[in-house]
Amino acid sequence: MAASIYGDASTQEKRLLEEAMARDAGLRREYEALSGLREAIPVNQPELKFDLAPLVRNRLASSPATARGRRVALALATVACVVVLAALGFVRSDKHASPVVHVASTVGATGSSPLGAAIEKADALVKQGDLATAYQSLQDCLAANADDVKAGDAQLRVADLAYDLKRYPEALAATTALMTRYHDYVKQTPERERHVIARRDLLAEAESVQFASLYALDTARKDRTDPFGKLESIIVGNKDSLVAEEAALDMGKLLLAEAESGKDANAKSPRLTAMTLARDRCTDPIAVALLEIKIGEIYQNDLRDFSSAEEHFKRAAENPVYAKRATAALMVLAEERKR
Repeated sequence: MAASIYGDASTQEKRLLEEAMARDAGLRREYEALSGLREAIPVNQPELKFDLAPLVRNRLASSPATARGRRVALALATVACVVVLAALGFVRSDKHASPVVHVASTVGATGSSPLGAAIEKADALVKQGDLATAYQSLQDCLAANADDVKAGDAQLRVADLAYDLKRYPEALAATTALMTRYHDYVKQTPERERHVIARRDLLAEAESVQFASLYALDTARKDRTDPFGKLESIIVGNKDSLVAEEAALDMGKLLLAEAESGKDANAKSPRLTAMTLARDRCTDPIAVALLEIKIGEIYQNDLRDFSSAEEHFKRAAENPVYAKRATAALMVLAEERKR
């Protein structure tokens, strides 16, 4: 948890933490509270002027007995780490970080918001296909109205537009600003939070290679001769990465129409049929293993068929590249079966 808060967690560690927080709302609240504390501590004035011990004791006292044992050591260790680092003046600054801004909910906002009109204008430009103008105009208005009631909504649109325009460094900066300045807005719905976290993690991973992996993925998507083969090459060339997962999902999208009309179509989940077709067309064992994991996730999360999910995760575990990922998926599945 501490590594994730300070940006040192690996992709696998982030994934395992997200899976754990998805199962345990209390753990997610602790993570968010600690993240907010880390963001609120000034780098130049690191003195901590309040005692966290009562908060921790109250939190632990209110936790269910079954959850307490799993989280006590983690919560206390993380809080202790933050307190000690703050006292030493060693709290590191995030190169993408911005001051925290608490923005009111956009629900029920009035027409007096300057950003409200800017958002409407930007949406109209997007419908016309003018993403660049929409992006620039909304970004300019947001810079002048960062505390507006619609600022979180605008920041999300700016981040998504930058991504759609393939301006990946700008997209990462905008997404990071969204999570740090407008985290209350991000957390308003689970779907929004998942989208923002997934996008941030994808961009952060690609940043380590100057976004070359995302540019290669864009090229594969646009290929007119063999897009499926190019996507498989992305998976093999970017083993066990978030970019590889994007390529796997794109494979399913390519075959979705065939999946919906084919004789083997699954009425409950055309996506399952599409991903199965994609797996069967893959020629590289690494790509096959990743598709097995994605199929297992559909069985687990969409169809709640845990036996089938387990079967596919076990197949993926036979591949050395995805063995650790598949084993982690089996562990999560086993915990979910107990509930």
